[in-house]
Amino acid sequence: ARRIDPGVRTSVHYTYWMLGDYEQTILCDLEEIQALRHAAMWMVGRQDEAVQGIRTMESQWLTSERPYLTALRAAMEGDRDGCVEGTRQVLATGFHDPEGLLFCTRSLARVHAHDFALSLLDRVVDGGFSCSRALVHDPWFDSLRAEPRFIRLLHRAEAKTADAATAFAKAGGERLLGLLS
Repeated sequence: ARRIDPGVRTSVHYTYWMLGDYEQTILCDLEEIQALRHAAMWMVGRQDEAVQGIRTMESQWLTSERPYLTALRAAMEGDRDGCVEGTRQVLATGFHDPEGLLFCTRSLARVHAHDFALSLLDRVVDGGFSCSRALVHDPWFDSLRAEPRFIRLLHRAEAKTADAATAFAKAGGERLLGLLS
């Protein structure tokens, strides 16, 4: 697999995250707010550093990103009420990006706010974000995996992923991206 130069600013850190490559996520998150970098630190066992990093960012950002950081930190700390309130504040800003909402969903799942997490996941999949790999492999979704509603949402996401792969192949995507030998 090709690696991206970590000194070049891209959004590839989200791709690495979805692939479960948390070390590359850490190296490639060059965003001003590095929430994904700190979430990846958590995933590789650097929990104390991750929480401290989120706390620092949370104290410095007084913009619309702050509730997201609060919800993430609360999820890391196992604070269900704080995570739910932070997520409600995120939604109150009008934020609706499906990929961003997936990260809110995973935080809610971690603190066992199942109904809220599942309703948000429904919005994620309906909104067009269907990276089923993350739903299958991310341990923060473990608490939802036996839920029939989660299983239905996962199947919908898998079907959308398959449809996208078919459309990509039909359009000659591999040839256009130079992936064919």
